[in-house]
Amino acid sequence: MLHIFNVNQGQMLALDVASAVGSVHQLQEAVQGYTGVPVHDQVLLVSGGEILDAQRHVSSYHGAGTDSNPLYLVCKVTRGNVSQLSCSADIRELSLCLGGLKEDAQRLTEMATSFECVQRYSSLADRFTMASVSAVQTCSRLVQEQHLLHQGWQALASNLEDTVAAFERRAERFKAQYDKISTIKGRAVDLLRDFDADLDVLAQIPLPSCLVRESPAKSTMASSPKSDRMNSSCTLLEWISASDPDHSLRDVADEVRSLLSQVNEAAVSGIQTSLATVHEQANNREMKEIKGISKRFAQLDHHLRIADELEEKQRKFAELVKSQEHKALKGARDMDTVRELCRIQRDTADQLIDCQQQLTTIADKFAQSKAEVLNNVRARLSGWIVETHQQLHTGSNQLALYAEKLTALKRRLDVIRQVHEAPPIYATAVTEVIRRKALREDFSTWAQALVEKSLSLAKDEGVIRENFSSKLDRHFLRSLFPGMNDKLPEFATENPRNFDQDLPALEADHLRSLRRAVPTLSSLLQVAEPHVYDRLLVRDPRAPVTISPSSFHMRREESFFTAGSPLNMTTFAKSFPSTAWLSGDENLDLSPGCDGLLMAKSPPVTMRVSSVASSSMKNASHLGQVTPLRPLSPPMGFNDSTLSERMERSGGSEATVVAPMSSSLAKSAPIRIPTRDSMTSSRQMSEKSSHFGTPEETFGIGSGDEMLSSPPEVISRSQFREEVGAI
Repeated sequence: MLHIFNVNQGQMLALDVASAVGSVHQLQEAVQGYTGVPVHDQVLLVSGGEILDAQRHVSSYHGAGTDSNPLYLVCKVTRGNVSQLSCSADIRELSLCLGGLKEDAQRLTEMATSFECVQRYSSLADRFTMASVSAVQTCSRLVQEQHLLHQGWQALASNLEDTVAAFERRAERFKAQYDKISTIKGRAVDLLRDFDADLDVLAQIPLPSCLVRESPAKSTMASSPKSDRMNSSCTLLEWISASDPDHSLRDVADEVRSLLSQVNEAAVSGIQTSLATVHEQANNREMKEIKGISKRFAQLDHHLRIADELEEKQRKFAELVKSQEHKALKGARDMDTVRELCRIQRDTADQLIDCQQQLTTIADKFAQSKAEVLNNVRARLSGWIVETHQQLHTGSNQLALYAEKLTALKRRLDVIRQVHEAPPIYATAVTEVIRRKALREDFSTWAQALVEKSLSLAKDEGVIRENFSSKLDRHFLRSLFPGMNDKLPEFATENPRNFDQDLPALEADHLRSLRRAVPTLSSLLQVAEPHVYDRLLVRDPRAPVTISPSSFHMRREESFFTAGSPLNMTTFAKSFPSTAWLSGDENLDLSPGCDGLLMAKSPPVTMRVSSVASSSMKNASHLGQVTPLRPLSPPMGFNDSTLSERMERSGGSEATVVAPMSSSLAKSAPIRIPTRDSMTSSRQMSEKSSHFGTPEETFGIGSGDEMLSSPPEVISRSQFREEVGAI
């Protein structure tokens, strides 16, 4: 069963379980059938004060609808006479039952003494027992209904508190919005003062046909009488006005002025006054709390225990009367015994009548107490609750009215602000479109070049690693070099997806026409170059920050690193013939060659210098580049005779050296990386683009004879001595 307590009547309704399956609205229709209260006058609450939503299912309110935690029904319009509710049908039934029992007991008293009289007293005792049980049940139910009345009232008071709290939150939000409007009121006045000037600027800005053709206002503009002229020649002001032909932008400005005059301090003070009145009314503790209700409940519980004791006393008296009947049967219907038993039964019947009278009196007091509590609740409901809700309704409507005005003012101020910002935003958007087109072109070219070079690098590196791994994997030294089988990860192997494909077809001609039409926007009609190659240029972290021919310093260990490509496996095999052991070719010797044995002996200084220089030239020529060498300046304390003596001690035939050369005693100068200014790009750059050279152009690693430097001059040792002596 679904239990609903009617707070207005103080009665419990037990509905079919099927009512709990449907929605709350269906439950209200069922309640209307039981009570006759229309759906629009019903308010269903749970014990916490939450009002049931008509669209939700009743089962979604967990734990509600039981006999101990019922739903509370409150009728917005109080019906019926309160005085008529004090005399319930149960009390009348108890009174009638007590009267009938008294009459039966009186007839038995007047009846002659006989065994039949004893039997009738026994039957009368059973009736007294049943009447006492019914009276106690009625008392318990009346006490429970008073507790439910108080709980229903608490639910109403809690709901009122929640409603007032919601109203206060709305008022706080309104005050915050008003304060925000007040802070920008001066700015709004300035916007309104300059509004006509803004419209004049909008009227000077021409819109190209490519923008008007794709705009959402095209259909509206096409239906206007001036559609042909606007499609061919349209300004930004005409395009904005075409979105709402029934109203003009000046109407919006007039509405803003009107709303600013309506939303003032007087309106806010009126809402705050209503809020204070509602708050004071809702926090009236004398109305919110029922005085003496706790003491009343304590007295009711005390009398209910007395009723339970009287019921137990009735049961014992009934058992005593029945025991007299058994004694009469055992006494073989002796008249003296029957006469004595009848006397005892008459006395016991008087006690039964007295106990039943007390139970009926207690039940009547409980009914009167319920009527008092019900009268109190109904008076508060029809008075305090209704008045507070009416004030809430009035204040809420007033708040909603001014909140709507604030919202309308904010929207129209936003339109005014957008109109004021339209010229600079339009100019910035035009320049941004042109800039993005330039960036798209440069970035696509850069990305394509990056993909090509990344694929080439991955291919070359893969060949180098594969060739080396094929040799090292068959040698016992492979255990010393783990991780040599890793492959170069894929990077930039695909062109990026297309982007900025839906940009308007704006060209530089429109930019120039805007500058002529609106000179005040000239400062915003400047297109910044994207500088894609500059921004994506990656500098070698080992290279110095400042590249200067006069002052160039590099650590000694860094001077060994070059920007050239690594030695390929062919050069590796030629320089180190011992690796032929790893090749696996059957036609090779199984021991190192003579050149390999000679490598174990340190050659003379001049030979080492010549070998290194020759090897560098050979490798550079093989890789398509030549690393330029700078002349060597003699260090402090460098002795010419010392150099000659060292060269003579080296012995052998006259060796050739590369001038200038690098000595183990002199610190070699770093390689000078060519800058863009010292190079001539083979690729023509666009005037409106920010093209920079490719990595080959930057570092001078190009193809063709034009990128190769002349090889250094080869001189003899004697000539070298003469030049050193001259220094």
